[in-house]
Amino acid sequence: MLLVSNREEILAVENVSFSYNGETDVLKDVSLSVMRRDYLGLIGPNGGGKTTLVKIMLGLLRASHGSARLFGISLRDSRERHKIGYVSQTAVKFDSLFPATVEEVVRMGRYGKRGLFRRLTAEDRAKTEEALAQVDMLAFRHRRVNDLSGGQKQRVFIARALAGEPSVIVLDEPTTGVDEETQEQFYTLLKDLNQRLSLTLMLVSHDLDRIAKEVSCIAVINTTLRYYDNPADAVALERSIEAHH
Repeated sequence: MLLVSNREEILAVENVSFSYNGETDVLKDVSLSVMRRDYLGLIGPNGGGKTTLVKIMLGLLRASHGSARLFGISLRDSRERHKIGYVSQTAVKFDSLFPATVEEVVRMGRYGKRGLFRRLTAEDRAKTEEALAQVDMLAFRHRRVNDLSGGQKQRVFIARALAGEPSVIVLDEPTTGVDEETQEQFYTLLKDLNQRLSLTLMLVSHDLDRIAKEVSCIAVINTTLRYYDNPADAVALERSIEAHH
């Protein structure tokens, strides 16, 4: 576990490169640290390496070169991967043939911590309720997920991640396919979770201008990575780089 200026490093990659089938690098010498309480925007174009980098940070891909670590320990050797919550961009496209209730979906978030075939306990039920309350969805606990709006489904899948008591939640293009009003409500929720619960968030997107209004720091990935402590600087400098290409 690393401390930098009294801030704890949660998730990191160092000097990571990756190529599929040994061909052109998708990622080249990428280093990034996600620190406790960060609200990090990971921004980049389609094909720029966002998804590959996220998969490496989730332990789903192994880097061709370099390393990934969780709490200062190699991600490959870590027994705490359940501390990484994940909300995919397809979360709201829930299988309409699966008649799960809101509570049942959120309860699934406990299995990463408890074990897939372990019986859930009173504590698990309490954590499920707590997660639903944190996203203002407790009143919907007995509703079928497929009867909810897109924005409500987003909240349910964030609650599922919260139920696992994560140290960081990675959200991959979470506002894809939802209207502007729902997006605003969603960003308000994320900011509240980051500030009120001190929850560490990594928000993956292609929309630099929009995300810069929300996050506390930005990493721009397009094979290589540029990191900005100040989102306003990211917008100005990235626009300058685009203008000179």
